[in-house]
Amino acid sequence: MNRIFSYGIRIVLPALLSAALAACGTDDPDLPASLAAPQPRQDIEATTPHKVTIVWDAVDNAAGYNCVLDESAPFYTETPQVTYGALAASTSHTFRVMAITRNASLFRNSEWSRTITVTTASEE
Repeated sequence: MNRIFSYGIRIVLPALLSAALAACGTDDPDLPASLAAPQPRQDIEATTPHKVTIVWDAVDNAAGYNCVLDESAPFYTETPQVTYGALAASTSHTFRVMAITRNASLFRNSEWSRTITVTTASEE
């Protein structure tokens, strides 16, 4: 019986501790709140064979945004849109964005947005 009890404790206890820590982590009054993650989308009307424009709604309390196309180095912009040019026609690219806080004592940077795939237009 002790072995069964011991086995149960080893299985259940870590799960309970993990859930408790996760629940406590976001409610810590000493930690600043995170900014909302942007929700990027491709501006299809601005897309050409050699450029793509990605837009998102402005995030409250963000000073700007770090943008990454195809795992390149982050590009900083203060507007909720970015245009990438000099791309090949009919190619797909990945994009993600993070909101950068205006006031680090009140807010943390957002998490990275979901990664979206954007595609240049075909040459016609």
